[in-house]
Amino acid sequence: VDVTSVPTYAFEQLGETTAQDVILSFIVPSKMDPCVPTWGTYFTMDEAAVELDLDRRIARLQQQGGRIAISFGGALNSELAVECKDPKALMDAYDAVITRYNIDTIDLDLENQGLTDKEALKRRAEVIARLQKEYRKNDKHLAVWLTLPVAPQGLTKDGTDAIAQALALGVDIAGVNVMTMDYGGSKEAEQSMGEASKSALIETQRQL
Repeated sequence: VDVTSVPTYAFEQLGETTAQDVILSFIVPSKMDPCVPTWGTYFTMDEAAVELDLDRRIARLQQQGGRIAISFGGALNSELAVECKDPKALMDAYDAVITRYNIDTIDLDLENQGLTDKEALKRRAEVIARLQKEYRKNDKHLAVWLTLPVAPQGLTKDGTDAIAQALALGVDIAGVNVMTMDYGGSKEAEQSMGEASKSALIETQRQL
């Protein structure tokens, strides 16, 4: 669910949908301060609580047994680690989102510079690994998913490099989501989108 899209999608109204698990997107840096997390650059978390009634809506879904995950990054804006270059401030930013919304699962949607900026990849992995370690000390769990571009031939080298580096730096990766869409020239002309997506999934599983 894109939190900032209009009209607002009522993810908290179980009965309207049968899905109890929701991924909310996208947390990105503020245009004013790169270490302040915002929803799509439009709302700080405090502003989203007022303008979008977001805190109450999340709490309502959780009270009904639903689970929330939050996605960082996306195609339109930067992921926090690209802009926020202070590791302590970056860790505080991730922790602020996780704590505020009482979640135990995050998704890192890595595209464009978020996937190719080597310093950001290293900074992000080190901070996330440290955060998971701190949470474990306090008997808390943080599942971390990566969402990455894919071709019918599988993950790109940037994608496999990002996974390998995260693992090498101690990140406990729960899983990988692949964006089975927008294949461009990597899809054979005679290949259907369904066939291309099936191939992308099979090849990604092999790579993992």
